[in-house]
Amino acid sequence: MPRAYPAEFRRRAIALVEAGQGVAKTAADLGITDSALYLWVKKDRIDCGLMPSRTTVESKELRGTQTQFPVWAKFTTNFQRLIRCSRRCKSTATS
Repeated sequence: MPRAYPAEFRRRAIALVEAGQGVAKTAADLGITDSALYLWVKKDRIDCGLMPSRTTVESKELRGTQTQFPVWAKFTTNFQRLIRCSRRCKSTATS
């Protein structure tokens, strides 16, 4: 299981990267993996609205909805799989 780092530690690591220090150097200096730091920076950019995707708050709300309405969550998951499959089938047919 991945090690949990305090929110303040994550914020400071992100701030170092945003100040111009490289991800690899920052990660090595702090004793964390590059991939962990890249993920933290990406999530921060999404939460700030700099990258399009589902924010941390939206993800938490969605998870809460899925536990409250398990049938709806199962339908949504299956529908998303169907969409992905149909996209793959279309791209294969046009190739």
